[in-house]
Amino acid sequence: MDFLWPRHRLVVECHGGHHFQTDQQRLADMHRVRRLRDHGYRVEEISRLDMQAPDEVVARVTRALAAQERLLRLV
Repeated sequence: MDFLWPRHRLVVECHGGHHFQTDQQRLADMHRVRRLRDHGYRVEEISRLDMQAPDEVVARVTRALAAQERLLRLV
C-alpha cells in the first residue's frame, strides 16, 4: 500500500516495474489488492504509464476521494 486515506477507505497502489518481474510478486500484489477490496477499501492502481500524465493521476485520486465521501456519507 503506497497511499492510504483511512477515513475514505481509499488506497492508492503504485505499481513499478518490479511488481511484474516475477509471478510470485504479481500474485502477491493481486492478493493484497483483493484483500483490501474484500475489506471495503477502494483501490486505485497507478502504473508507470499513468505517471506520464501526473495531472490525470491527481484528478483520478481527487474523483475517487469525492466518490468515497458520497458513498460513505462523510460530507
